[in-house]
Amino acid sequence: MVLHAITGLTHRGCKRSNNQDSIYYHSLGKRVSLLVVADGMGGYKGGEVASQVCVDSFQQPFERLIEQQQNWHAEQCHQFLAAALAAANASILTMRSLDANLAKMGTTCVAALVVGEKAYIVSVGDSRAYIMRDDKLQQLTTDDTLYSQLDMAQQEKLSDSPLNNILTNAIGVKAKVELQSYELDVAPGQVLLLASDGLTGELADDEILEIMKKSSRFDHICDELLESCLSAIAKDNVSIITFKVDK
Repeated sequence: MVLHAITGLTHRGCKRSNNQDSIYYHSLGKRVSLLVVADGMGGYKGGEVASQVCVDSFQQPFERLIEQQQNWHAEQCHQFLAAALAAANASILTMRSLDANLAKMGTTCVAALVVGEKAYIVSVGDSRAYIMRDDKLQQLTTDDTLYSQLDMAQQEKLSDSPLNNILTNAIGVKAKVELQSYELDVAPGQVLLLASDGLTGELADDEILEIMKKSSRFDHICDELLESCLSAIAKDNVSIITFKVDK
């Protein structure tokens, strides 16, 4: 029998006065799981509102489908994720138009719906999904940033530039959300990692991998990654979800 294990956390970090990240994770019968990380932006309250709206757009329909004992086929999984992002985008755009205090808000998002050993992933912005397998960490998503659009030579010249953090895509900015979609197998022993840029902007991929490999227990990984971020005086909010399959 396939069993899912999930842990997650979100923290405001060391420099921010509030937490504009939101997360959600839930497992149905240890076999169908949903993981969502959203990193809001757009003013003191705007970011908090946008990220929570995004998470709610996944959580509420997911829990309704749980009650209906939904059969999760590949096409339905992709449709569910795309519909959740579209709903979040529409809700945020409406709220922006009605409240001047929220006029600049938006959010990034990375989400994974895992059915058995198959993961369906969507992303918008620079929140990331990784998988650790064979003692290697592979980034699954591509950042929607100006930096990611540069060639390698340009990236080396601008490695410490503020341009690295400029988004080219987010939820609640355009009339139609543009998403990246992925599908992969997650075998027993492999670990799926979802995170906001509060983690990936503070720790390099090789540092993240080393912490994950050295962790004595799966359910300690998030805490140990956060501890390393806080030790480095985390400048941003930090959100992390880890997932694995057991048999």
